Amino acid sequence: MLGNTTALADAVSPGFTPLARWPSPGRYPLVLLQQVAVNLALRETESGGLLGVNGPPGTGKTTLLRDLVAGVATARAEAMAKFEDPETGHVERRIPHIVEAEQPPSTHEEALERWKSTRKRFRRALDKSRQSQTWSESLRTDLARLPALAQAEADAKAKRDAATENARRLQAALATARRTEAETSRQLQHADQELHTHDLAKPGFWARLFRTRASREWSDKLKVLRANHRGMVTQHTKKTAERRHIEDEVRRGLLEQQNTETAWQAACAQHQQAKQRLTEAQQEYGVVLVDATFFALEHAKRHQSTPWFPPAAQRLRDEVFISAMAVHRAFIDAAAKPLRHNLGALMNAFTTQTLPGAEKQVLLPDLWASLFLVVPLVSTTFASVNRMLGKLPPENLGWLFVDEAGQALPQAAVGALLRTRRAVVVGDPVQIEPVVLLPDTLTNAICRHFGVDPER
Repeated sequence: MLGNTTALADAVSPGFTPLARWPSPGRYPLVLLQQVAVNLALRETESGGLLGVNGPPGTGKTTLLRDLVAGVATARAEAMAKFEDPETGHVERRIPHIVEAEQPPSTHEEALERWKSTRKRFRRALDKSRQSQTWSESLRTDLARLPALAQAEADAKAKRDAATENARRLQAALATARRTEAETSRQLQHADQELHTHDLAKPGFWARLFRTRASREWSDKLKVLRANHRGMVTQHTKKTAERRHIEDEVRRGLLEQQNTETAWQAACAQHQQAKQRLTEAQQEYGVVLVDATFFALEHAKRHQSTPWFPPAAQRLRDEVFISAMAVHRAFIDAAAKPLRHNLGALMNAFTTQTLPGAEKQVLLPDLWASLFLVVPLVSTTFASVNRMLGKLPPENLGWLFVDEAGQALPQAAVGALLRTRRAVVVGDPVQIEPVVLLPDTLTNAICRHFGVDPER
């Protein structure tokens, strides 16, 4: 990821960033690669799967898990907000419980009224955060389009210049054509005048009858003058047609010049507007753009930056998570009766390790879902998974977060991974490996038997 700037820019894009975040002390945002890990964890595992996050000690691997929790909690709160009465709702995931202390409602009607008010607040916060995200994503789109817009402006300018030069050339040709037509018109008028003058000198009837010498000379000259006149008429007609053709080309050329000028101005305006929006976002709102300047920053400074989301946008994300927790609290209060029943049944199952009858045993995942609705997060060890979750079917739990994964045996994580649809495994691969009691030769033999590369 560090060596691929394109993948890094894509992973930290606003559209992939959750609408909510965990409100940490001081409201400090995640740094670059922490946010990348959160975005990829939510995106890459959308249809199920596992994502590993590697990093040395002190790089905030555990911290990023809180924003993952905030993203999951908000997604579930958004689904819960669709219910008019939480008693009719059914929840299948789990989230943390961080809400301000308040007196529980005394009646279901009061709880329902509080639920509607809380849901309204959450939706309002969600809409504001989504609008902020859309605005940030539009900035990213503008930034990505800058090279294309600059090229479009250059292409439009080249077309405008070519159209201007063509119009100038056509106008010069038209001026030449008009002069040529005027010259042929004068020559035609002169030929007309010569015919007229010659006609006035026409010999009399007897001279023409007896074909005198003067009559023959006059007739011969008349033939020459008429031939010359026909040539002048033909030439003038041709030059007039050429002039009209060039005038048509000039009109088309001028129209093309006007159109290319308009297109160039539009391309300039579009390019300038995009640059102006990005400049205003940087100067007025403090947005950090993921551009060439960003990647030219010193390594430490670059990775301490938070692209796209300025402090005001981060506060909107805080409010989404806080109101999402309030939605969970109000949902629990409004659905207290069925939740109390489910939690009581789950506590009995903890005691007896099973539920009476196969029909009730299939309800165990719903009982766990009720617990995960109320309890923030269930923290456990891999050694306890079999006793605690052994009766759950595969891929029944939504999320599994494994912290300090470098200290865990791979085979110890199988049970938990088997029961979850999405998993994020966080650790440091260069730390001391976990203690393995089996000899290496036996471990390698088992790996080969199951077609597993022991080095991976």
